This record gives sequence, structure tokens and C-alpha cells, in this order.
Amino acid sequence: KASATGQVSVTRALVRARAALNNQDDMGETALAHAAAGGFKRVVAELLQARARVDVADINDSTALFRAAESRHGAVASMLILARANVDTRNCVNETVFEARGSGSTRRAMRKAIIDATKVSPDP
Repeated sequence: KASATGQVSVTRALVRARAALNNQDDMGETALAHAAAGGFKRVVAELLQARARVDVADINDSTALFRAAESRHGAVASMLILARANVDTRNCVNETVFEARGSGSTRRAMRKAIIDATKVSPDP
């Protein structure tokens, strides 16, 4: 629940206590998927730093990246892409993250997330 409600300090304590980060709930969702759906960047960062798996799929074959895209959280999607989330994964209806929910704004958010995640800063 800490990840689903954006509780950074509780998430951090659970990580330190070596909680099972990749456990799935009844719907197959992980803490990372819940945090991604809520757009909780700091919680996502904690989980990624603790090496939570980015491509765990739920019962609909959706990953944390799908959840971020569907909720239009481009910054979180960028974080997941940088953590090597698979952008080619398909859900249970054979949609990629670009096609999920069919929303033009979701597709734009995902394209922006990919562009933002792949920008390389020049060396000083």
C-alpha cells in the first residue's frame, strides 16, 4: 500500500528491511506498478534503486510502463524506460504501450517519455 499511496518513507523502510519488492497482488500488480500508476516519482525512484523488476506483468499482461502510460505520467514512464523497461511488450489484447487505451494523449506522452529518456547530455 505504501507504493500505491506515494509514501516514500514507508517504501524506503520496506526496502531497507529487504521486503520482497516484486511480489504481486491478486491482480498481479507489483509495488512498482502501483507507484507508476499513481505517478509517484520518488517512490518509483526508490524501487528502481532497490532493483525492482521493471517488466513484471499483471494478469492483463500490463507492466509498470503500461500503468504509467495509461495514467499519463510521462516522467515516470521516462524513469522506467531509463531502467530498461521493454517498450515492445504487448498486453492481453496485443497492444503496445503506444496503443494502450487508444488515447492520442497517451501516445503523445509515451513518445515524449521515450524522447526524454533517450536524450543524452553532452560531456562538459
